[in-house]
Amino acid sequence: MDTADKKQPALSVTDPVSQDQLKRLQDLATGRARVADRLLSLEQEKVRLLVLAQETDKAQALVFESVLAERGLPLDTKVEIQENGEIRVHPDPLEVVNVPRG
Repeated sequence: MDTADKKQPALSVTDPVSQDQLKRLQDLATGRARVADRLLSLEQEKVRLLVLAQETDKAQALVFESVLAERGLPLDTKVEIQENGEIRVHPDPLEVVNVPRG
């Protein structure tokens, strides 16, 4: 194959990028910056929500602790409080339960 058959590039590396291509690149960079800004805002909102959830969980734990303390139960007792206020104490899963065989 001789060199005459090879296609020569239309532009060299010293030729500037066209104005259309330059504008498109700038538009894409601007769009990317907007996406990044939006993502940052969402992450900040996520952090605020996580803090709120943590505060809510702590407040809930304090209520459960007061319910247990009022009844003289250890603070690590697993309980379920029904909508009617009834308390169900869940057995410790590590305790061995003797099931009668019959």
